Amino acid sequence: MKRDADRSAFASGEFRAAGRRVAPGALRVLVSAFQGDLAELASACQQLIADTSGDIRESTVQTYYAGRMETDAFAVADAALAGRAGEALVLLRHAIDSGADPVPIVAALAMKLRSMAKVLDARGPAARIAAEYGMAPWQIDRARRDAQGWETAGLGRAIVFAAETDERVKGAARDPEYAVERLVAFIAKRGEPG
Repeated sequence: MKRDADRSAFASGEFRAAGRRVAPGALRVLVSAFQGDLAELASACQQLIADTSGDIRESTVQTYYAGRMETDAFAVADAALAGRAGEALVLLRHAIDSGADPVPIVAALAMKLRSMAKVLDARGPAARIAAEYGMAPWQIDRARRDAQGWETAGLGRAIVFAAETDERVKGAARDPEYAVERLVAFIAKRGEPG
């Protein structure tokens, strides 16, 4: 299974088969922790079922598997773009604590924002738009999903903020990690100030 949605459906099915309910946040954390190995994901589900009672909550999954989270820049970007500030900041902190450099994280965020800007008002089939912008059709589809709920002005502000943050993480700020945290929070608010 390559997609998070498929792994999420699989894990949800494991809990459902055991008669247990799982919170959406718990499912996201669990799938994030076991992105590369379906057998380990199944084993983690079974461990949670055996070791806990009641609903499976996000805090429970984090207690068991927070150290396993396989975080990359795009996981941070995806959570921020979806408006899940708390999750995005947890993923960011984990990535930085695991040795990730802030520069590629900002680059991933900026790339996704630019892709969204290309498709925000674009109409027509993904294949035509992809050819126009030198992107793959799946990238157009993904950028369209990411752009849902965004206003043009907010996206513009987020792109400017990403450019400023890029400068900060490359030496213009004393605390590049804080600069990235501010960018992630700003993006999660869809570029709205305040």
